[in-house]
Amino acid sequence: MSDAALRRPPGPNPRTLIESLETLIARRLSLPECDPQDLARRLGVDLAELDLIAEVNHGLTVSELLLERRLEHVVTLIRQEQLAVETAARRSGFTTLTSFLRAFDARYSGG
Repeated sequence: MSDAALRRPPGPNPRTLIESLETLIARRLSLPECDPQDLARRLGVDLAELDLIAEVNHGLTVSELLLERRLEHVVTLIRQEQLAVETAARRSGFTTLTSFLRAFDARYSGG
């Protein structure tokens, strides 16, 4: 299914949109250029609308959801494929090891 196929028709239910968002994040999270604006544009919706739907369904903004999925992906790659941390971080869309470590620390250490 192409990204265009994930675009919602006019007026679908929010559940369909959140499912499309999850699919798109899973497909694109490894790309550093994948950001909330990119996701909203690909889904054909305003970012504010997408944020609202994400918050209702996940308790997170699109930005927070994308970061959470990237962090989970790094951990999965380290555990399942035994990749080095930096390699796993880059394959999960982080541009530098430092950006990953900051995000990881903020998420898991409360720092």
